[in-house]
Amino acid sequence: MNIAQLIKHVSEDTTVPKQTVKIVLNSILANIVTASACGETIKLMNFGTFTPKFKKERIGHNPRNGEKITIPSRNTINFKPGKVFNEAINSGNI
Repeated sequence: MNIAQLIKHVSEDTTVPKQTVKIVLNSILANIVTASACGETIKLMNFGTFTPKFKKERIGHNPRNGEKITIPSRNTINFKPGKVFNEAINSGNI
């Protein structure tokens, strides 16, 4: 599912116009990105937790020739699904 499909489904489920759903969804996503970039953890009850992580610089290997390369440090995000999300995915009763 892409964002356009998600907007369509939410609009149909809630009878809220697509344009309004799009504005709200974009705001939610922008706020998640901004909070993550500031190092905040985002907890969405029954859905999951987004936790920012910092990965240190490390040495890796080029798989084509085995040459050592330096992989630079970077920020990344970790997502841990919540209990309700996990149960829904694993039950097959979605």
